Amino acid sequence: MWAERAPPAYGAPLAGSGGIAPRTLHEAPLLVGNQEFRIGIADALGGAPAALVFAFAPGPPGQFLGLLPIHVALVPPPILVPMALSGSGAGNGHATLALPIPADPALRGAPLHHQAIVLDAGAPGGVAGTSGAGGVIL
Repeated sequence: MWAERAPPAYGAPLAGSGGIAPRTLHEAPLLVGNQEFRIGIADALGGAPAALVFAFAPGPPGQFLGLLPIHVALVPPPILVPMALSGSGAGNGHATLALPIPADPALRGAPLHHQAIVLDAGAPGGVAGTSGAGGVIL
């Protein structure tokens, strides 16, 4: 039931090594007071450096950084959270960021969008990326 209210994905990912596209994992809903909210990266290059990129809006269609489609707004500047992926080899990289949502009613209606970016020499331009995902905190 929670997965039905998880942030919906949008936009195309950019595959990395082995032709495997990384993806974000976000099954819990964006709910005020959800202390269990987490965002994960999966199916990426194991051991690679990565970042979760957070913004207050989705990016406009056709927004790219080199060959990488950027699915989050760049204005105001997004927040980057660097992560080191566990695992080894193409499609075996993963990491999880715990992101508890405070029990503050003022957060209700606030937008939160995200995308993961992975440094991957096997990707076009050396960077793989996930689809974007996000919505408003309920």
